[in-house]
Formats: sequence, C-alpha cells, structure tokens
Amino acid sequence: MREISRAELYELVWAKPMRTLAPEFGLSDVALRKACVKARVPVPERGYWARLNAGKPAIRAKLPPRPPGLSETVRIGGHAYYYHAIPDEELLGPIPDSPTFDEPLEAMETEVRKLLGKVKPIRTLDAPHRALRKLLVKEDERRAKYLRTGWSWEAPIFDAPFEQRRLRILNSLFMAIGKLGANPDIRGGPARDITVKVHEETVGIRLDTPDNLNKPTPYDRPHPAEPKEKARLVITAGAGSSIERSAWEDGKDSKIENDLTEIAVQLIMAAEHQYREGRLRSHEWRITRRTQRIEEIRLAKEKAEREERERQEKLARQRVERLVGEADALARAEMIRTYVRRARELAGLQGIAPVDVERWAAWALETADEIDPVRSGRFLKP
Repeated sequence: MREISRAELYELVWAKPMRTLAPEFGLSDVALRKACVKARVPVPERGYWARLNAGKPAIRAKLPPRPPGLSETVRIGGHAYYYHAIPDEELLGPIPDSPTFDEPLEAMETEVRKLLGKVKPIRTLDAPHRALRKLLVKEDERRAKYLRTGWSWEAPIFDAPFEQRRLRILNSLFMAIGKLGANPDIRGGPARDITVKVHEETVGIRLDTPDNLNKPTPYDRPHPAEPKEKARLVITAGAGSSIERSAWEDGKDSKIENDLTEIAVQLIMAAEHQYREGRLRSHEWRITRRTQRIEEIRLAKEKAEREERERQEKLARQRVERLVGEADALARAEMIRTYVRRARELAGLQGIAPVDVERWAAWALETADEIDPVRSGRFLKP
C-alpha cells in the first residue's frame, strides 16, 4: 500500500507513460489507470506520448477540483480496508499542520447545485433506479406468492400509498445524485436501511413517518401508516447512525417532494462534511496518540530502569550470599583437614592399622578439597 496525494499522482502520470510508471507501484498499467479514474485524476489519452515524442502538440488535461466525499490522499495497491500503524519515527516527529481544504464549502456546494440542477419528483416507478429495481422484483415475487397462498406474511410490503410515496421520493433522489457518482444501497425487506456512498464517504438516509422514525428499525415489515400521514426524511452520519445532519418534514403547505433539490445537495455535501470532519479527527487523534506514545515510552523506560536496578540489587545479594557460603565451605574444609590430622595422631595410639587410616584420610581430604572453594578455584568464577 502506497499513499500519495492526487496532485502528486497527477504529476507522475503526466511525466511518464503508464507502462513505465505502473511497475514503480507494483501494479499493472490497467490497475494504475483504474486507481487514477477512482481518484478523478485525468490520464494521457492514447497517442499522447507518440505526439509528444514527435514534437507535435499534445494537450495536458487539468487536474479537476476534488469532488465532495473524495479523499485528497490516493491509496494505491493493498486492500481497500486496512489499518495504517504510524511508526514511532513518524509519530514522534514534528506534528503536521492541521488539515486545510483548498475548496471552500460554499464554492463546492455551489458547484454541486450547478451539476444537479433542479431535482423534479419522478411520479412513477416504471423505470426505477437499480437500487430500487431489486426491491421491486422481490415485491413482485411476494405478491405472486400472496395471490397463491393468501398467507399474510407473504403479502406485499409496498402497496400502501405511503410506501409507494416513499419509493418515489427515494427514486427521485437516487436518480439525481447518481449524476455525481453517488451510489445508493438499500438493505432489509422494508427498505429502511438506506445508505449512499459518495466516493469514499457513506451517508445514511431515513425516510418514514415521524412516529416510525422514533421506533426501532423494522426488519420484516414497516409499521402501518395512514395515506395522509406526514413523512420525515433525515440525513444521518452513516448506516445505523442516530446523528442527524439535516432533516425535512411535510408541512401544512409543503411536501418533502418540494425540497428534493435541497435534499440532494445536502446528501452530497454531507459526505464532504464527513470527510473534513474525519480529517480533523484524524489530526487530533494523531496529536493525542503522540502524547500517549511519549508517556508510554517514558513509563517503559522507567520500568526498564527499575527492573535493571532490581536485577543488580538481586545480583549483589546473591554475590554476598555466595561469598558467605564459600566462607562457610572453606571453614568446613579446614575443619575436615584438622580432623584428619588429629585422627592420624590418635589412630596410632589406638592400635588402628595405618593402611585403614590412610585409606580413610585420602577420602576425607579429597572431600575437603571438593568443598574448599579456594582449592577448586570456584571463588574466582563469576
């Protein structure tokens, strides 16, 4: 895995051909081209290098501004999800500057509005967004089973007027934000688990009655709603999040359908807000982690020094204990030798055979030598 900024990658791909550059990243030219496309980094068209080498005019495309939700850092190679452990050399070095963003949020939002245009409600589900198409296919299968069996659990989920309205609102939004590369995803039978991935950021959507939104998300069937019951749409910070970023609700003289343009804009911009907040949190985390790491190193050093002192004190105690033990051993050896001398002196007076005395004396003196730390040289060993 290699990390590089969009600007740096842009300069590289326009400095040398893909086939030459790709091996430097450990990739094929096709894989590197895909990484550039994902990062919205333009690459030379076919024939660019031939025209350049021939001295003919060759147009270099400009690097477009970073769109909402796209990271300024391009990760090339490796897995999509990974944990990057910062080595101590980098973590303990100078603290990097707080993240800055070239494009003001206001300018980015203006561009998003320009690209989206006016989002109009789509009145039918005859040509649904692909995220809804799968849902409606399953709905048709349920309806067919229900007509055959009459079992209530096989009954369609989205035939009620409120549910049909929900799907039309979602379809209108999904079609609009798809122009900016947003990728909606619907999970669960009742279509209550909804997320939108805008480049590398995921935003959540909750669309239901205000009463249902205050209840746990149903995983089988939604709570029944009256046809004229109010709808409330909430943009949240990711799947399953309870953090509300923006919300719209039917009013006395206005419906959510009238706010589709604003909802679509804020969906895209929510991804950008999340990206910037994530960058700032990452910077704050790094400062905090640096402080923690410095403390960890200090505590580890103190522990190592304490353990070394304790080890040296233990060695000193053991050395004294050994010295005392060796002195005792020398005293015992000398006591044995004295004993042997006296035994020899007294054995003759007792009429004991000299051969037996010397055999015993040889064994006793040999034992004394083994005990004696000076005679054996043990006292000099470390």
